[in-house]
Amino acid sequence: MQLMQDFFASKTDDFFVLSALAYEDKTSQVSLDEEVLDRYEQAKQTGFLQPLTDEFLSWIQGKSQFLYQFINFTFNAEYYVPFVKMMMYLKPHQLVVGDLCVLISPKLQIALYPHDDIGFGVIALDDDPRLGIEFLRFCEKDGRFSVHIDADVLKESERV
Repeated sequence: MQLMQDFFASKTDDFFVLSALAYEDKTSQVSLDEEVLDRYEQAKQTGFLQPLTDEFLSWIQGKSQFLYQFINFTFNAEYYVPFVKMMMYLKPHQLVVGDLCVLISPKLQIALYPHDDIGFGVIALDDDPRLGIEFLRFCEKDGRFSVHIDADVLKESERV
């Protein structure tokens, strides 16, 4: 998440988060530092994380259609940045359930979706993939990342 903040710097307010995530307090015995625990509790209280229900579980298992009540929109970067960081940290520990968490910028025509504890996927919302490629190349400078860009997308970006 820090790489996203660094790359987009003053543009984090151009994003909003569309998510459908649940929490499951019983599935992990991981010990959390106080800051992460506070953020986790705040995410539960504000609805960024919803209780894991049978309906939600049925949806993420592909047994039922998506229901609108699972959707959460977060427009304030002061909230969504720490919530997404917390989600990326806790998801591998199974305290956060679900995969729908997308940072969307209509102004920049880009959508980013975090991968578990580190990394992002990128979707161009228009025909110009260059910003997404620039972001991935920026992330690639961090040795923890491995960047994969479809060869056809790279060819297309050279024509734009």
